[in-house]
Amino acid sequence: MSRVAKKPIALPKGVEITATAEQFSVKGPKGTLTLARPQGVDLKNENGVVTMVAANAEAIPMAGTARAILANMVKGVSEGFQRKLELVGVGYRAAMQGKDLSLSLGFSHPVTFTPPEGITITTPSQTEIARAFGFKSVRAAQYHLEALEAAGAIERLPGKARGLRLLQPPVRGQPALPLVPPVEDDAVRLPVLGRVAAGQPIGAGNEGFDAGGEGTVVLDRHLFHPTPDYLLRVQGDSMRDEAILDGDLIGVRRTRDARHGQVVIARVDGEITVKVLHFGSEGLRLMPRNPAHPPIEVAEDQDFAIEGLFCGLLRPAR
Repeated sequence: MSRVAKKPIALPKGVEITATAEQFSVKGPKGTLTLARPQGVDLKNENGVVTMVAANAEAIPMAGTARAILANMVKGVSEGFQRKLELVGVGYRAAMQGKDLSLSLGFSHPVTFTPPEGITITTPSQTEIARAFGFKSVRAAQYHLEALEAAGAIERLPGKARGLRLLQPPVRGQPALPLVPPVEDDAVRLPVLGRVAAGQPIGAGNEGFDAGGEGTVVLDRHLFHPTPDYLLRVQGDSMRDEAILDGDLIGVRRTRDARHGQVVIARVDGEITVKVLHFGSEGLRLMPRNPAHPPIEVAEDQDFAIEGLFCGLLRPAR
């Protein structure tokens, strides 16, 4: 048996191979392909692993050929085939116009190519990348491209529209690429000052909050409204029903003013907590959003102040 014929074919999930007297058939998510069965060649499928069998010495060469073709068919019905082409030349550009590919190749007119049925062509610009991945701005797509370039996955060609070159194929299960910190007007650098209680108030420390600042975080300012001045890490579960959980980073906008029903960061006798501000006939209260926790009654003689308004949160992976 040839070395090629001996190599097994692992079938991805959803792919099936069947054999009849006349042909091999490969069926998967993207369709069905068939191959005329060479004389004296058979296959064995054991637990999703296919191996070729040659009935005699004359069938051995065809067993290797059949194995190579079947492996390509398995890829075709599961992933599809892909070819990446690069335009090299000053002013050369490619763009999709509907289903047609428009090429600027130095002629006095663009060259239009209509792909055959079943063939899809893409020429993604940063705007199209942002639209495809649901980013709010083109700048967000640029952040990710910068991160991929820094990781060595792509090369960006200066001065060329759509000038992206893939340097290495994506690997399933690879760790997340480090994002290049955003800059310019869309970015905001927020200090993490420490912890805030979502339960009983915790004692004040550095800069009026529990000590233990965690540095700074650079974020797209559009993640929050209004834009916060700093972040605090939540400790406790008294705001659970407001979807503010233990360990979350909450954005805080500095202000001394707040309205009834707003989520505030408040200081009571030098201790800090996050609660819902409530004005009623019984006076001022700080209300939790978890029935397991009692309200905090604020007496007239207590030292009370609003430190800021809650304006959004980040939830770390758990």
